[in-house]
Amino acid sequence: MLRRQFVAGVVASFSLLSASPLKALTSGQLARKSLLKISNTTNGTETVIGIDDLRNMPTSKLTTTTPWTDGTIEFEGVYFRDIVARFGSGAKVGRATAFNDYQIDFELSEIMAKDGFLAFSRDGKPMSRRDKGPFWVVFPWTERPEFDTRSVHGLSIWQLVDLSFN
Repeated sequence: MLRRQFVAGVVASFSLLSASPLKALTSGQLARKSLLKISNTTNGTETVIGIDDLRNMPTSKLTTTTPWTDGTIEFEGVYFRDIVARFGSGAKVGRATAFNDYQIDFELSEIMAKDGFLAFSRDGKPMSRRDKGPFWVVFPWTERPEFDTRSVHGLSIWQLVDLSFN
């Protein structure tokens, strides 16, 4: 009996140790490791995902220009509608936080209606922080020039490290 309790205690301790360091990562550590923390206060979930996790979701490519770069870029990533379906169940609003602590609050319906896209690759390569990565919210500005507005620019957060749904 004592041996069984010891083994159960070791397993429980290992589970806590392996889960909690990810949740305790700073924004700098998340960015360096190309990780994104996603939480949903409506159902009490919190997870940390990486590019490989996003690649296991329905990925797409978006070719567009941006207000901050020259030329056309091919992004690879996941549309926000798929991110919300997977992680934002029951939520109405979101908050995105960048590496530099810039935050933007947004209506999920708005970002999905504007085809918000969580990019993790730029022209076939992972994005470094210098390239606005590892995660950048972009929009189809070339196809939809009406999105070239100050309010949509504000939604286009780069160096994303934290996404919360409420």
